[in-house]
Amino acid sequence: DRKSGAMTLGFDMHAFFVNMLRNIRDEQGDDGSIPDVVPFYRYGSRPADPSWSAAFPQIVFVLFKYYGDLAVVRENYEALKLYFKNLETQVPSSGLSHMKGSYGDWCMLKPPNPVPPSFTSAFSYIDNLEEFAEMAQAIGEREDAQSYGYLASKLRDQFQYEFWNETHYSIEEDTSYVLPQFLGVLSPQNDLWAKVQINFMNYADPSDGCSCPRTGIIGTKFLFPQLSTGLGRTDVGLQFIEQIQEPSWGHMMYNPYEPATAVWELWNGDTEGPGMNSRNHHMFSSVAWWIRAELGGVKPTSTFNNVHEIYVARAPGLSYVNSAEYIVSSGRVSYSWERRGGIHCRTVPENQSPSNPTLPKHADLVIGCGS
Repeated sequence: DRKSGAMTLGFDMHAFFVNMLRNIRDEQGDDGSIPDVVPFYRYGSRPADPSWSAAFPQIVFVLFKYYGDLAVVRENYEALKLYFKNLETQVPSSGLSHMKGSYGDWCMLKPPNPVPPSFTSAFSYIDNLEEFAEMAQAIGEREDAQSYGYLASKLRDQFQYEFWNETHYSIEEDTSYVLPQFLGVLSPQNDLWAKVQINFMNYADPSDGCSCPRTGIIGTKFLFPQLSTGLGRTDVGLQFIEQIQEPSWGHMMYNPYEPATAVWELWNGDTEGPGMNSRNHHMFSSVAWWIRAELGGVKPTSTFNNVHEIYVARAPGLSYVNSAEYIVSSGRVSYSWERRGGIHCRTVPENQSPSNPTLPKHADLVIGCGS
């Protein structure tokens, strides 16, 4: 699931996800296909929209990245290879831009230009290939890592060629800029780089009168990290999550008709009909990862042998974080930080270095130094 990273920072999801992967493998067909919904009982279709079946490699990748679980990678490895073989057959000879899908950037709020399913399907395929190549390398399958990595690189170039139309991507929406940037289809050295950044900010900058996300569940996950790391505009992301007009999380909580106590399935759940309109749904919960990792300033990057590698950086535009925490396989990471004057200073216990990352239980480690 695209929200699995956010879930993992908030809860110990290991056993739940391992069981979910078993259910997915149980539903996998001999041709490698899996359905939109597992268990496949009532809703969805087979083969799934590639952004829905992306849950399979994505969950394995999260267990690998956040828990360092190579056994799960090995357990699902052959099933994943079969899955990617099936995905390859879903790319028609006419190219990625004709790749099928059912949902696109699901649950955008009545956009004038909905993101086509081919755009999100191609994105998810390439993104998952890159994740699988990294996992193959980690378990020593170097030939596979090289092969899948090469395919992902080739498809990234194809993505840019097919979806860029000289002035913008296939449709003018936040998602159409966020996803290619995440894939890295353009380098800063490319002549189109500046144009893409300007176009993106024209749609993301709240100066246009809408300081709110205009993305569905796929675009929302990648919108906030790209605002922070891609554009250095954490301030725009902050305005998005502090907004109370529709569409926003603030609208869910503070609308006058039905103030929410949990995240809704739809941006406009208070005015939509009852058909698909849960009031307790993780549909738009991916922002929780950004709040903890980017705003909180402590980002988990990898785990191996129960040693957690954590990237620490102050979020641009913030002067303090009172308290934040997330779950790791060996317990809980709690942290806070503040800016004092113009200087950050750090102290590290004498025997605590990157090569010796052990700390006494519950010990405080103050880090960061410079202007």
